[in-house]
Amino acid sequence: MNKKQEVQDRIFESWNQADRNGIAIASVGIGKAKWIIDRCRELTKEFKRGTVMVLTNSTHLRDVGFLKELDKWWSREEFYQRCDIQCYQTAYKWTGQSFLAVFADEFDTSLSPEYSKFYWNNTWQLFMGLSGTMTEDQIEIAVRIAPLLFKYTVQKAQEDGVVNKVEIFVHNVPLSRINNYDTGKGFLTSEYKNIMYWNNSVAELEDEVNMQRQLIKDIQQNGMAQGLGIQDIPGLRRTLSGKTEYLKRKYIARSRQYYSLHSLVMYALELQEFILKKHPEGKILMFSKLTKIADKLGPAYHSKRKSIKTIDDFNSGKSRVLSVVGSVKRGVSFVDVTHSITHSMDSSKTNFTQREVGRMVRNNPDTVSKLHILNPVINDPEKGLIDLQPKKWIEKACAGFSTRVMNVPQWWDA
Repeated sequence: MNKKQEVQDRIFESWNQADRNGIAIASVGIGKAKWIIDRCRELTKEFKRGTVMVLTNSTHLRDVGFLKELDKWWSREEFYQRCDIQCYQTAYKWTGQSFLAVFADEFDTSLSPEYSKFYWNNTWQLFMGLSGTMTEDQIEIAVRIAPLLFKYTVQKAQEDGVVNKVEIFVHNVPLSRINNYDTGKGFLTSEYKNIMYWNNSVAELEDEVNMQRQLIKDIQQNGMAQGLGIQDIPGLRRTLSGKTEYLKRKYIARSRQYYSLHSLVMYALELQEFILKKHPEGKILMFSKLTKIADKLGPAYHSKRKSIKTIDDFNSGKSRVLSVVGSVKRGVSFVDVTHSITHSMDSSKTNFTQREVGRMVRNNPDTVSKLHILNPVINDPEKGLIDLQPKKWIEKACAGFSTRVMNVPQWWDA
């Protein structure tokens, strides 16, 4: 028995012991689709009546990914006699329906206020929610639906040799100081100056928000502050609310500046070329946050370019590079990926685990995949390398994973 099957059996045992009602958080790459298919086949033999409903988070997983797994482990004809698969985008609209069993794949994606309506408005005899990762807030919602029975992280799966290990390298890439960045306002500046402008703008607004909060607090404690009294608090709160919303928009706008850095594009392409030459059999996934950047990094698959042929060419080896955005976080499988390069990312550990790590741990458990993350920095002549906001995002997203920092041009381990 292989190690993946052992983990699947442990999930099955915990589910059986809980009267077949529960939730499992299990590492990406352990075969959750196969687990669901095995249960569907068994339940249709055990029970003469009732529909088994499989729920998932995307049409691609429903119409492509799951069916490929079904072809490997059972048959479409037998599955559709008593079973069905639908997306949460459809199922949340249902009311008053009853099922023999519900298997909720990528369960965490169904816990929004809208999608979770399915669980409050329909019934079933047996239930299992399966997900690779879940936040504490999501678990709090999930256990109102069914108990948490099993937890098996990707780090534990790597330790046990169930999935392959991933080496994570963080590359410090200095911002360009050449005045060739188009601001869109009729003049050119450098990436360095542009990022400094946004950082200073955000910092000034943060100071204003903090000062406003402190003013309200001082008035509440002392009755008056800066010539203002209790009667002025409602107006101050309205002003604070407006500034806070404006600050949120500033954060988003600044993030897009980081997500658009051209110096990181150039570095990523150089690193890509180096890896392809050093590893003739290697295949690289290029990750970014924006479609316009993805299009510059290689053959692209994203919300504006959804050609399955692009993925097929990559999986077959016809193309050795595939550039993707958020559309491959879940439900899309890639074959024999040896390296990835992340141009830009946010601070979500869930996204990082599902997207970057999740796409890289599906190789032979004895192999090691290499994941490269680009971190924009300032190269100061006196202070050396100075970290920026993305470093905080990287540290938060990579928490729990071992990382190695690399400075240009330390590529010998790539």
